[in-house]
Amino acid sequence: MYYVATKDHAGFDIVGRILHFIEDVKAAYVQHRDCARTYRELSRLTHDELDDIGICRADIPEIAARGGLNR
Repeated sequence: MYYVATKDHAGFDIVGRILHFIEDVKAAYVQHRDCARTYRELSRLTHDELDDIGICRADIPEIAARGGLNR
């Protein structure tokens, strides 16, 4: 039997669990920041500009939550 080393810190030790928690918090913050930025940028567009890219103002929250138009 052999063991494979991984970069996953989520083991049974408290330090690993804390590091994993910190990584999760950072990832959630980045995702929230990107969502807010997308929402803010799309909200600044006029109705004609939104129509040009094929969305309406009511679609903005859903698009921002998904992370943009490409997802």
